[in-house]
Amino acid sequence: LEMNNPNVATTFQDILSKNLSPIKLEENLLPVIDNVLSKIQKTSLYNYSVTPTKEEIVLRKEKVEEHISYLRDIFFLFGRWIDNQKIDIVLDQYNRFLTLPDVDGQFYSVWKHFARYPALLLMYAFCLGAIKNKNIPALVKFLDLKLKNRESGDLVPIFSELNNSSVFDGYKDLTKSERIFSGSDELYIYFKGLFPSLTDEEYANIFDTLELLISIKYGTWSDENRISMWMPTGSYTWRTRSNKIWEKLNTDYVLNKDQWIYYNLLGKGIDDFENVFKKICIFIDKVSDRSW
Repeated sequence: LEMNNPNVATTFQDILSKNLSPIKLEENLLPVIDNVLSKIQKTSLYNYSVTPTKEEIVLRKEKVEEHISYLRDIFFLFGRWIDNQKIDIVLDQYNRFLTLPDVDGQFYSVWKHFARYPALLLMYAFCLGAIKNKNIPALVKFLDLKLKNRESGDLVPIFSELNNSSVFDGYKDLTKSERIFSGSDELYIYFKGLFPSLTDEEYANIFDTLELLISIKYGTWSDENRISMWMPTGSYTWRTRSNKIWEKLNTDYVLNKDQWIYYNLLGKGIDDFENVFKKICIFIDKVSDRSW
């Protein structure tokens, strides 16, 4: 196990590898979730009225990462090994991170968006683990989750609000970052430690695949629900510009169709997905040209 915390291996690995009861998983996971949520609620993360500054957003980011590191490791483990028998317990507990305090009175949108940072980190940890182990059923189920939009009250796809563009909205300006995709780059650096045995190229492929899948999920949803297609992208648009990871994924789909590894995640049940995918690739091409 590529874990920073040995307790993860001794507790949750046993539950998964020995096929122990789902009740055992819930008994061990519940207090961990309670503890993390309690610590996060004591930070300034949900104070939406403070004037945004570089110092404040960096402080909030560091505090969230400090309090969630153990749970991040657990969710990475879950993404790799969780099965259909136990995944609902994990998702039920994860949903607690999707319910945020109401926004009352004066607020700054940067804080409203950044309040989703803990949920974003756990989503990335789980999905990166799932991609590493090709645990596609778990990946599909996680990215099919919905959350409540705090303006409309409607249920929307999780990726519509949990993506590097939305959560890090305002981060680039506040930190005076010169990086085009500063949120994506921060996440890339943050999760690299979970893959100590991989080369830089191997890790980048896993990370870029996740952000590309989020782009495609969002683009497909956007194509159905908006006047014009839009999607968040990420640092993969410049990191893989020479070999265009999005074109490779598109070619794999065209060659394999319903046997494609990500068909149940992206293509199943979508009319004319081939043409939608082409439009998404054109969009990403334009972003890639601007990010170079």
